[in-house]
Amino acid sequence: MHWEGTGKALSRQLSVPGGVGGIGSHRTASSLSLSESSGTVPYLGTFLTDLEGLHSAFPERVHGGLINFDKRRREYDILARLRLYQVTCRQYQYCEDARFEHWLSTIELLSDEQQQLLSLEIQPERRFVSTV
Repeated sequence: MHWEGTGKALSRQLSVPGGVGGIGSHRTASSLSLSESSGTVPYLGTFLTDLEGLHSAFPERVHGGLINFDKRRREYDILARLRLYQVTCRQYQYCEDARFEHWLSTIELLSDEQQQLLSLEIQPERRFVSTV
C-alpha cells in the first residue's frame, strides 16, 4: 500500500538519511511535508496484523537477556507509517453529500457478536506460532 498515493511521500521520507526513524533523525511524522501526499488510506487492520505478526515472530529479548532492538526498530517503522497516514488524512477536505448521508443512515447496525461472527466468516482467525 505504501507504494500508492500517500505512501509515495512516505517512501521518499523513509529512504532519505535522517528521514522517519533514520539515525540522527529529529523529524517526526507530524513535521513531515505533506504537500505531495494524497491517495490511499490503508486499513488499520493491516497495521495491527503486521504488529501482531512481528510480536509473535520475534522474541522480546535476545542472547544474554538483551533487549531485541531489531524488533523495536521494525515496530517503530510500522507505527511511523501509520502516524504519517493519520497526519496526511487531516488535510483531506470532504463536501457533504445528502444522498450518501441518507444511504449511510439506512444501513442496519450489527451487534458486537454479529460483527465478530461476520469478521471471522470473511477472514478466519489466524494463529501465529512463535519461534521462541
